[in-house]
Amino acid sequence: MLGRQHFFDFLFLLAETHELIHFNYYGGVTIKNTQIGIMLLISSAILYGAAIIAASVYSQVLSGDGGQGWDSRYGVFGTALIEVGAIPVTISIISCLIGLGLIGYSLKKK
Repeated sequence: MLGRQHFFDFLFLLAETHELIHFNYYGGVTIKNTQIGIMLLISSAILYGAAIIAASVYSQVLSGDGGQGWDSRYGVFGTALIEVGAIPVTISIISCLIGLGLIGYSLKKK
């Protein structure tokens, strides 16, 4: 298990390489809202893409020979998206909205 010192060494490494984390005089750590918003947007795009890919793979299972079948109201892909990707898509949308809000807040603040 990593100790506290290893964690702070990792944070200092991040601060030196990416300049996302800023250390103030009193020992606190602050991260700019813009960078957090951008990270949330990127992670939500990756999560959404992974959910879409998983749903497309699962839709082949639903429609194949001897497949499980699908709901005719939603179609093959809609059924697969509901069964596989409902939670990841919801998390992705929420994190995207939070990221956009943080970016908008930081731009409005300037």
